[in-house]
Amino acid sequence: MHFDRLVALLPCQSLEDFDLDRREEDAEQLLAAWSALWHPALLADARVLPKWLPAYGSPPESSGHLVVVPDCCETSMADDWFTQAETAGACVVRHFRHRDEIVAAALERLASDHLAVDPDVAADFLALGYCHLQVELLTRKLRYMSNLDEAGLCNAALAAADCAVAGDSTEARRHLQSAFDRLHEAREYFYPSEPRLLDLTLVASTTLGQALRDELAVATPCNMLLSGDVLEEMAQSEPETLDALRRALDAGTAAIIGGERTESPLPMLEPEAIAEELVRGLAVYEKHLGRRPVVFGRRRFGLTPTLPQILRRLGFTGALHCTLDDGRFPTANQSRIEWEGFDGTIIEALGCLPLDAGKAQSFLGLAPKLGDAMSLDHTQTLMLAHWPGRACCWYDDLRRIAAYGAVLGRFSTITVNFDETQMAGQRSRYSADQYRSPYLKQDVAADRPDPISRWVRYFDRRAKLYTHAALDTLTALCGGKRKGERVEGREENDAELSQSLEQSLDGFAKTIAGVTASTQRGCLLVNPSSFAQQATLHDSSMVAAPRLIEVPAMGFAWVAGTGPFFGEKSQSADKQSAENMDLSPSRSQKKTGWFGLRRPQEPPPLAEENVLRNEFCEIRFDPASGAIRSISDYHTRGALLAQQIALRLPRHGVDQNSDENYTVMAADELAVTSAGPVLGEMVCRGRLMDRDGVRVAGFRQTTRVWRGSRTIELFIELDDVERQPGSNPWDSYYAARFAWKDEMSSLSRSVNLANVSTDLTQFESPQFVDIRRDNQRTTLLCGGLPYHRRIGPRKLDTLLVVQGETARSFRLGIGIDVPSPMSAALAFLAPPLVLIDRPSPPSSSGWLFHLDCRNVLATHWEMASSFENNSRGPTARGASAFRVRLLETDGRGVSLRLRCFREVASARRIYGDDRQSGELSIEGDRVDIPIGPHEWIEVEIELKR
Repeated sequence: MHFDRLVALLPCQSLEDFDLDRREEDAEQLLAAWSALWHPALLADARVLPKWLPAYGSPPESSGHLVVVPDCCETSMADDWFTQAETAGACVVRHFRHRDEIVAAALERLASDHLAVDPDVAADFLALGYCHLQVELLTRKLRYMSNLDEAGLCNAALAAADCAVAGDSTEARRHLQSAFDRLHEAREYFYPSEPRLLDLTLVASTTLGQALRDELAVATPCNMLLSGDVLEEMAQSEPETLDALRRALDAGTAAIIGGERTESPLPMLEPEAIAEELVRGLAVYEKHLGRRPVVFGRRRFGLTPTLPQILRRLGFTGALHCTLDDGRFPTANQSRIEWEGFDGTIIEALGCLPLDAGKAQSFLGLAPKLGDAMSLDHTQTLMLAHWPGRACCWYDDLRRIAAYGAVLGRFSTITVNFDETQMAGQRSRYSADQYRSPYLKQDVAADRPDPISRWVRYFDRRAKLYTHAALDTLTALCGGKRKGERVEGREENDAELSQSLEQSLDGFAKTIAGVTASTQRGCLLVNPSSFAQQATLHDSSMVAAPRLIEVPAMGFAWVAGTGPFFGEKSQSADKQSAENMDLSPSRSQKKTGWFGLRRPQEPPPLAEENVLRNEFCEIRFDPASGAIRSISDYHTRGALLAQQIALRLPRHGVDQNSDENYTVMAADELAVTSAGPVLGEMVCRGRLMDRDGVRVAGFRQTTRVWRGSRTIELFIELDDVERQPGSNPWDSYYAARFAWKDEMSSLSRSVNLANVSTDLTQFESPQFVDIRRDNQRTTLLCGGLPYHRRIGPRKLDTLLVVQGETARSFRLGIGIDVPSPMSAALAFLAPPLVLIDRPSPPSSSGWLFHLDCRNVLATHWEMASSFENNSRGPTARGASAFRVRLLETDGRGVSLRLRCFREVASARRIYGDDRQSGELSIEGDRVDIPIGPHEWIEVEIELKR
C-alpha cells in the first residue's frame, strides 16, 4: 500500500493552544503518534514530511492518508469520524500507546523492499521527528511564526530516507545532519544560545550490572550520582562495572557526584558527624577510583544550611542543591546559584530541579523548560535524572539529537559545566525552616524499628564519642598515657565504645590524681564539655544524701565520700547549706528579732502536697489528672508552662487543633517521694482515657527539681499500652504536651547544633526547643527526642511513641531561664561522669581549658600530628600540640578567649587544609579567637613545655 500523506491528530486547534501538561499515558501517545511517522520507510514512500491536524476537524478525504489517532483525541472527535475515514479509504492507526507499536502497524501496509532499514539509522529519523516538534513548540512559546526552512528540511530528510532504505547508512546520516542543521538554524533565530544538558544517572546497589555498563559505554557525557557504600559494593560484586566506570572517568565522558559513605539524615546530625561521614565516603572513592568527587550530591533528602562550610572545608567546589525523594527544599529562578550557609560560607551549586528522564511527560513539556532556560537562566542548564536502563525512548531521542548538534542542547559533565559557565550573581541564603524532611513518615512507612528512640540512642553514642576523644586528649596533654585508642576507620559497637570510654576515664582520673599520699576516698566527677555543668549525686552507694555539685568546664571536681560505701557517717553540710538558702523574696521572708537582728527562717520543703519548688521555680500539679498545671518563676506573673501526657486520636469533624483529639489523664496516685533538702521529687501513677472513658494506656511520671538547678527533670513511662497510634505518625502518636500562656512567644530550635528560630508546625529538634517572650525564656530539653508538632500558637507536642516504636520510657527536661539553651541541652544529654572510690587529687576541683563565651562550643579535641612541615622540613612538636574545633551556636559573632592550663607557645587557625592557616593572637595562657555567626572553625595550639 502507498501513502501520499502522513498525518497525526493532536488535541488542539494550533500549537499555541497545545496543552502540554498531560497524564503520562496521554503524553506518550501524543509523542509516539507524531514521531512514528518519521520512520525513513514511511518518508521514502510518501515523499512528504508528516503533518498534524486538529482532532476536532473532519477526517481526511484522500484514500492515501495514513492517520495516527492517540486515544486522548477520540473524546473530541465526531461520533462518525472513523466511519467517514474508512469510507474515504484512509488508513487509521489507533489504540497503540508505544511508538514501536505504531511503527510496526504502519509498516505492515508497505511493500517488503522498504523494510530493510538499519534500526540505528531509523532511530535517528524518529529523533528528527521529535526534534522538529520541539523546535516548533519553542517558536510558538515566544509567540512567533515558524522560521523553519521547510523546503530545505524536506529535501534533506527525504534524501536521507532514500539512502536509509537503500541501505547506505553513512550517506543517510550525512543528509540527516543537514536536516538537523535546518532545525538548528530555526531555533537559533529566536534562541541564539546553547543550552547545556546534564545527564544525572542514579546508581544504587540494584543497578550495578549490565544496564549501568551500557550507560557508561554511551559517548554522551553523563554524571553518576553514587554514594560510597554503593561504590564499595560495586568493587566487591561488579568489578566489570567498576572498570567501565574508571574508563569513562579517564575518558572524560563521565563524572561522579556524591561524597558520603551512606546517605545519612544530615539535618538531624551534628557538624562533626556530617564531616566524619563525608571523610569516610571520600576515602572509599580514593580507594577504588583513585579520585574523589568535587561536586557534592545525594538522592535522598538531606540538605541543610550548615553544609556549605563543611563542604568547602573538605575541598568540594560545587554541590547539587536538590534531592530526588520526598522532602521539601527551596528552589531558585536560576540553575546556578551561590549557596550561602549559616555562617556566610558560599559554595557554587546547581539549584534546578531535574526532569524525570523516565517519563514521557517530561519530554512532551520539554520545549517550555528549554525556553525558560534559554530566556531566563543565565547559565541555561537543564538536568535530567534517571536510573540506568530506565530512561524512556524520548531521552534516547534527545541523546541522538545532541550527537548531531546543539539543536535542543549539548550534554556535558557537571564538572565541565561548572568550569565553563559563569555565575549570574545570585546568592541564595535559605533558612532552616525552608528545608522540611520526610524522615519520620519514611521510617514508619518502611516499618523501621524505633523511629524515635533510635535517635536517643544515637545521640547518646555521639556524646560518648566526644567524651572519648576529649578525655584522651586531656590525658595526653597532662602527660598521661592515653587509654582505649580508637582504630581509624573502624566503627566500634556500643559495648566496645563503652569499654573504651571507661578506659579513657580511668586513665584521665589516674593522670590528674598523680602520686598522692592521701588515704581519703570519694567521688570524682569529670566534665569533658567546654561549659560548666552541675552533677547530681543521689545513689545511696555513693553518698548518704542527694547532692548537687558544680563541675568546671573541661575539668573535674572531687567530693569526699559520705555514704555507706565509704564506711563513714553522713555529714550535715548539705542540709545546713540548704537550710540557709533562700528560695525567693516571696518564699523566704526574713523575721526580725530583738535589736533589729534578722533570724533566718527555714525555707519551705522542696516538695509538699501537689507542689514542687526550688529557688528558681514552683511546679503545681492537678491532683485529679496528675498533669503539671503550672510552672512559674518568682519574677513574672502567671504560669510559664503546663505539661501533660496524651495520645492523639484525630476525631472526624473536629478541628485538628482541638483538645478533643487527645486523651485525658486520670491520676491514681500523686505522691511526694523526696521533700529535700536537696532533691524534690513527685511521682504520679495513672491512666490515659479517651473521650468515651475507655482506658488506652497506663503512665508513670516522675518530676524532679534540685536545689540550685534551673532544670526540671521529667521521667515518663508508659505501660499496658492498649491502643497503638495510627499509620500517620504526624497525626496519631503518644506525646508529652506542653502549653504556654502568651501567644506572642517565639520558638527556636536546634539544627546541626545551631540555635535558629522556627515557625514550622512540624519540625525536628533533638536538642532543645526554646520558648521566648521578651526577657523570659523556657527551654524544653529534648534529650535526643527529635520530633515535635506545634498545635496552634500556644501548644507543642513532643512525640514519644508512633507506630513501630518499642520504647516506653522517656526523659525530658525543662530549663528555667537557662543562660545558654544549647549548653543546657547538651548537659542534659551527657551529664558529668562519676567515678566512685577515688583518692583525693591535689586539688578538689580544677579545669584545663576555659571558653569565655557561652554561645561557643568545643565539638572535638585531638592531639595534633607529631610533625609539622615548614620551609626547613618537618619539625617535631612532641605531646604538647592539640587541635580543637569550635562552633558558634546562637548566630552572634564573638571574639573568643580560650584559656589553657599552661602558657601557649603558638596558635593558628586551620582553613580546611593544613597548608592554609592563620596565626592567632596569644598572651600567656590565653588565645584570642575571632569566630563569626554559626561559624565552625578548627584551631591548633601548642603549649609551652
